[in-house]
Amino acid sequence: MTLSLHSAFAALPEPTAQSFTSADQSLTVQTDIFPALWENLKRLLFATIMSLQGAITNAIHAPRMRTAPFSRPLQIPELAQQASKILAILSTLAFVSVKFGSSAFDEWNFVYLAAIDILTAYPAKTTTFIESCTPGTLSLGYQLMIAVSTRHPCLKADALFFLDTLEQVIPVLPPSFIQPLLPVVESYVSNLADASLRPQLESAHSVFLAILARRDIVHDQILPYVEKVYTVGHIL
Repeated sequence: MTLSLHSAFAALPEPTAQSFTSADQSLTVQTDIFPALWENLKRLLFATIMSLQGAITNAIHAPRMRTAPFSRPLQIPELAQQASKILAILSTLAFVSVKFGSSAFDEWNFVYLAAIDILTAYPAKTTTFIESCTPGTLSLGYQLMIAVSTRHPCLKADALFFLDTLEQVIPVLPPSFIQPLLPVVESYVSNLADASLRPQLESAHSVFLAILARRDIVHDQILPYVEKVYTVGHIL
């Protein structure tokens, strides 16, 4: 259902989607239908998070988890599949959760970070998940069609979720996988014309810093990156 809602919101014309996301939440259904729709979406988000919280808590405290040492997570690979599905659900609701800010709310944070912790124990499955939510990915060869100039709220929310998640999993991704993702990250770091993309820009900077912290990739990009940071600082 969340995927259907995401698809429906993404299909809205950009002006309509902008009006929807900027609706005055103090208005009532008698004066504007958008606040009523947002209220229902928020209730759906809360209900979904509560359900996912129960699911991931049960998975963590299952008898097999109490007997299997955490140092050998590959003994229970089905957990990674569950974590991947949970993150996929969260990604489809990003256009709603983004309204709560970068930290969302405590329950959302628990579900999100617990799923990340489980998934990153399985680098191959982590790579598959990131590949599935990379903006503009047209094929496994990363033929990217990036349109960071778009102002559609759904695409901006999707990009922010992707960047935030990518930052979390950078330590377990292989360098050969990260390298083709650099154009995606750099496209948001370089985009200075649209002030509404500032959250994506800041998140992309965090991703780049996480990549540099690995110390095994893109060291030749440190000086160009520093110059870009100073450029962004002067413009913003």
